[in-house]
Amino acid sequence: MKPHFLLLLSFLVLSCSNDDGLPVIAACGVANPIEDLDWLETRVQELRDNVNEESQFFFVSQATFNNETVFIFDNCCPFCNTVSPVFNCSGELLGVLNDEVPEAELSNSQVVYRPNDFSCEFN
Repeated sequence: MKPHFLLLLSFLVLSCSNDDGLPVIAACGVANPIEDLDWLETRVQELRDNVNEESQFFFVSQATFNNETVFIFDNCCPFCNTVSPVFNCSGELLGVLNDEVPEAELSNSQVVYRPNDFSCEFN
């Protein structure tokens, strides 16, 4: 009986992260938002496909804002002049980070997508 329990436990632990070692956080009524929400899967695939010298700085975070799961398309690019759009589970734009969506009002923020050559460092 114990080997079956250990096998099940191993499967559960391994299924909690993606290929990048990032957490997979169930939200929006699905187990894996990046794979199960069509709009989000498409946007993340666009980031994966758009490889250039700036792509190493772009990432997606999942957070809570006003008791709702949100996805922030952000970057740490030192020479880019960009804004960070924030979307709800339906893919509707809620606004831009620090304008309509104050960063101080986000909680439980975690990076859920980053490129393989990710160059950001967080404290």
